Amino acid sequence: MNPRYRIRLLGSLLAIYMACGLAAVAQGAVNPGPRCLVETSPWMLANLGPDSPDFYQLCLGYRLDERSTLFLDGITWRYGAPLGIPMWDPAFESPSQDYPGYIRAFGLGLGYQALLWKGLFASVHAIPFLQDFHAQDGSLIQ
Repeated sequence: MNPRYRIRLLGSLLAIYMACGLAAVAQGAVNPGPRCLVETSPWMLANLGPDSPDFYQLCLGYRLDERSTLFLDGITWRYGAPLGIPMWDPAFESPSQDYPGYIRAFGLGLGYQALLWKGLFASVHAIPFLQDFHAQDGSLIQ
């Protein structure tokens, strides 16, 4: 993906995210805010770095009442080695030859968030993932 396109896309998403947050704050504590929400993750800023994970997340929410919200989550990213390698393991710095390419993960799921007490929230998200295994040249392996 073109770096300029990434910057524009990320900038647009960040502007929408900030505008939604400011609109909710401007309405005050009496009104809990809009019924529909659009959220993303600050981890998307990592896409601007030199070793981009191609991480993208979009979360659409619907406020059921003042205390609970239902979410639809979409997320994708790319990684070059299996997840779960400890940071102190030498394989963390240089993935083994068993993984000569990268893995692309796609997920779509549901979430529920509840207000417990004075700004303390609890949430549960269930997102199943599909994974594609690619060679270094980008061709699909599995």
